Amino acid sequence: MVCFLRILGSAKAVAVIFSPYLNTKRVKLFLSIKGVRDALSRGVRMVVVTRPARGGRGGVSNPKEHGDAIRLLRDAGVKVVEVDALHFKAVIIDNEVIYLGSINPLSVVTYKEIPADYMIWFESEALVDEIVENAIGREAYENWLAS
Repeated sequence: MVCFLRILGSAKAVAVIFSPYLNTKRVKLFLSIKGVRDALSRGVRMVVVTRPARGGRGGVSNPKEHGDAIRLLRDAGVKVVEVDALHFKAVIIDNEVIYLGSINPLSVVTYKEIPADYMIWFESEALVDEIVENAIGREAYENWLAS
């Protein structure tokens, strides 16, 4: 995750974080990181795609905590998109770098997990394009980046 945060801090235009689950402790930590603050102050567009802040099918186990985390992100200038039953976990930076794996980037503070969660980093515009097209959906992705 340290590498992801370093690259996020050097983002030029956009960062999209897919984190189905959020918790306020992790979101506060994320928003306090210098690279994240610097990117936001430079005008880097940050989008977090997560589940809606409600219980039940497609929602989360702790809607209040999740909703509080969403408010923290929005108050910091991060666009939050809520998608029912989201399970995809990734970070896309400037449509050039993608992290894929099993870590909920804005939920789990990972020290040691059993089994270990992971994120794999790829620097490939072609791979980002392929995943956007076939796993996320081009139209949805571009709508999230708009406005």
